[in-house]
Amino acid sequence: MFIKALFLVLLTVVMCGVFRITRQYSWLENVTVSYDFFLGIKQNVGQILPISLIMAAFYAFSQYTYNFMSVSNGNLSFLMIVPLAALFLIFLPICGYFAVAVTVYSNSLLTNIKIAFMLYVKNPFKAIFVTLLCLVPFIPLIIPSAGVHIVGRILSSILVPIIIT
Repeated sequence: MFIKALFLVLLTVVMCGVFRITRQYSWLENVTVSYDFFLGIKQNVGQILPISLIMAAFYAFSQYTYNFMSVSNGNLSFLMIVPLAALFLIFLPICGYFAVAVTVYSNSLLTNIKIAFMLYVKNPFKAIFVTLLCLVPFIPLIIPSAGVHIVGRILSSILVPIIIT
């Protein structure tokens, strides 16, 4: 799970370039993929990387506690799911808003965090709904069948660029 978290950080660095290209296409501006990709990494990695490192650590911690819950015996073992719920219901929607703020605005890191947090607080149920909707293709990954898991992994890998867009 820790290696998976590090690869998620690497994915966010790559996504910095993709965000720049998506922004340019959204504004109907000319795009040179190689130039804009590396410019996007250069412009956005300074803000995306610290947040993605924190999210990766929180993801690894929440996965660890969730896995520990399945083997623990006790009345309070269900509390081990709280970090995972917080990840998906609070931190992931805020990070979605943060990624958009970093791409669109040239603010400081703290200003973009404030913007993302305020947008989340303004309408949390909409943000949670959209986040859960984006997580639908990953449902097969939690089914304990090897065939379903493989198909789910392929399907979710194909759909990730569409989901992010």
